[in-house]
Amino acid sequence: MEVSPIPSNSLPKPDLEELLQIKENVTWLNLGKSNLSDADIGQIGQFINLSRLRLENNSISDVGLKSLSGLKNLESLNLYNNPLTDAGLEYFDQFPALKRIYLWKTGITLEGINRLRESHPDWEVDYGQ
Repeated sequence: MEVSPIPSNSLPKPDLEELLQIKENVTWLNLGKSNLSDADIGQIGQFINLSRLRLENNSISDVGLKSLSGLKNLESLNLYNNPLTDAGLEYFDQFPALKRIYLWKTGITLEGINRLRESHPDWEVDYGQ
């Protein structure tokens, strides 16, 4: 099941809590442009069957990535335009099924991207270059 709020609107926290009732059924979750912060995404880590997660255009930092560690089936992660840095690269190892990651317009350096590509040559890493 794919869940996607109306684009450009923020998703109120109570709606995330309601989605937890069907968390096992959600495989695609689009929360781009939802005004989410690190504190909000802790609940997303409970959606254990997610294969695609879109978190672009939010305020998620390296700290927030740690709370997604339960997403063992995650294949695609979009973090475009979030305040991430090279320090958060270590958290990507927690996604054993990951195949695609979108990291353009973040604070991650080209050196960090190159290290990520070297350590995970089977991943498609989109850095916008």
